[in-house]
Amino acid sequence: MNEPLKFQMEFFSNLKYIELLDEFLQITLKRFKVPELKIVEIVVATVEAVSNAIIHVNKNDPDLKVKVVINFRPDKIAIFVKDSGKGFNFGGIDNPRRNKNLLKTHGRGVFIMKSYMDKVSYSFSSGTVIKMEKQINSKKQGE
Repeated sequence: MNEPLKFQMEFFSNLKYIELLDEFLQITLKRFKVPELKIVEIVVATVEAVSNAIIHVNKNDPDLKVKVVINFRPDKIAIFVKDSGKGFNFGGIDNPRRNKNLLKTHGRGVFIMKSYMDKVSYSFSSGTVIKMEKQINSKKQGE
């Protein structure tokens, strides 16, 4: 892969589509010779972002959509996840490593995204857009 590639998918708020996204990412990243550990980190972070959009923002409403855009470059991947909701206060999330949160069964998604990706940012424009970036190869292929 020497030139940038862009993939875009949009689906209704149903968790069954996450499996397809997971498989697509794994197959595509392997094809571009991304190291296995980075594949796991990218897939887990992306699945968390999409799950959060479906469950917490779109409230599993089958009429609301989630859009995923994936930009591949030889050295970096950028993933955008857009929901159909009103926005979300990311600053109000408790740290899941605090003692009072250790046994909770939820509240780790944003922490996981920030831990596995190099950069995570948010914007709000008719829904929340999460942008996640990660270096995938230190050298361009063919060098």
